[in-house]
Amino acid sequence: MSELLKTIDIQISDCDLSGRWRPAAVQCKLLEMGEEQAASFGLSYAELLGRGMCWVLYRYRINLRAVPRAYDAVRATTWPGIVEGPIFPRYFTLEKDGERIGEAVTAWVLIDVEKRRPLRPSALEGELPTSEIPPPLPLPGALRIENAPHVTDRQVRYADIDIIGHMNNAKYLEWACDLLPLERLRRAGIRKWQINYVAEALPGETLSLFMREEADDAYILGRKGQDGRVAFEAKITYGDG
Repeated sequence: MSELLKTIDIQISDCDLSGRWRPAAVQCKLLEMGEEQAASFGLSYAELLGRGMCWVLYRYRINLRAVPRAYDAVRATTWPGIVEGPIFPRYFTLEKDGERIGEAVTAWVLIDVEKRRPLRPSALEGELPTSEIPPPLPLPGALRIENAPHVTDRQVRYADIDIIGHMNNAKYLEWACDLLPLERLRRAGIRKWQINYVAEALPGETLSLFMREEADDAYILGRKGQDGRVAFEAKITYGDG
């Protein structure tokens, strides 16, 4: 089927200090859904790795009108979008008690694992399934964060690394959230975020983290300490709806 529907039961371990569904846990649950559906198409990480390629998250955006809490049940739907150039979109909707509470979009690229370079969609054999559901959000655009003061430096360590040997996509979000004022997170929570992944961070590398805040938005930039290249950019919006 071109759509996958699942009920996600929010556990205590998925929540932050205020009982809200923690952003990194949201991201992990949704990406696991995407992997599950990709596997049903014969395009799982394991199958692609056996062919010397894998999916890499390029950009991610989510809007929540209400943030679920511990013990809530969330009905999630995901489906693949129409391929745009080298980008493979995937969309999500979230419902609670029969009402839409959020939408998300992920943009993926296919890479050669050994060369660490993008591959054309034609590298996949056969046709990808499509869905008639309209995209709930447009593909995430550029952020181009400027004039953000330096906050701290942080090294990529064991707990940050994923199965293909670079920093896991959800860890960037955790690092960004760690920069935010704890009391404001306790009071307001987080209802929107976007992350653009620009260059992979490898074990032992250090990222210099920069942040500026404007009203309800925080802009976070991560640069590689070795050469100053941008590793990621993020925009996080406070508020739990």
